[in-house]
Amino acid sequence: MHKSQHFPLSDHARIDVALRIMKCELPFRVNAMPEARHLKMSEILPPSSPVFKKGFEMDARDWLRVLNHLKIANVQDDIKTLSRLRDLWAHQQDLKVGDATRFCETASDLMSELNASDVARVLSILSAPPPFSVGPHSQAESYRELCQLLDLDPDDQSDLRRFFKYLVWQVAQAKTTSAPALAITLENDLNYETDALPPPLFNWVLDLSSDAPAQMVRASVRHSRALLDERGEDAY
Repeated sequence: MHKSQHFPLSDHARIDVALRIMKCELPFRVNAMPEARHLKMSEILPPSSPVFKKGFEMDARDWLRVLNHLKIANVQDDIKTLSRLRDLWAHQQDLKVGDATRFCETASDLMSELNASDVARVLSILSAPPPFSVGPHSQAESYRELCQLLDLDPDDQSDLRRFFKYLVWQVAQAKTTSAPALAITLENDLNYETDALPPPLFNWVLDLSSDAPAQMVRASVRHSRALLDERGEDAY
């Protein structure tokens, strides 16, 4: 297998994916905090926020504002870095070499502090190039088959780690192109997972937090696959 020596996504696209992941996870983490029980968003977000003016959902930047307001220990520097880089990204300013990597690494650190280990792992994976080139694999119908097509042994822990890095990058690319995400469309037939559901690493693809109940994940997977069938697309 040819090893990849570069990022398959632009810096702006990587930050976009990282923000999508954070948008799915941060509401769950923040709302679970006792300190957040009596928060009033009108006292935290600016009056000009589209959350108030247009009824938009809160985005990752909004949830970072909430975290900053709560003054959670050990995350203030992370929030500052993420907010600065997000603002550069949002206003189409030039990013320096390494800014996207710094954003993913810092977001991973933040999620670790918030006990979101699966999400932290995904963001950490996005901070380094994939283990090999990401491409279509139309022959695969399951995780195990895709492993084998990639010349990886699904029963070898080292190969399995490389496989999930590959899947994270494939899903990230799919999110930026509206292509099917293999982590969702393929059956998870690996031994240590149950019910053939995707691992929590990929709940964000379904707009769910990493701790979403299995029943909710299952319904979202079915919905995603049904949409693919309606569009008449291959799942690969």
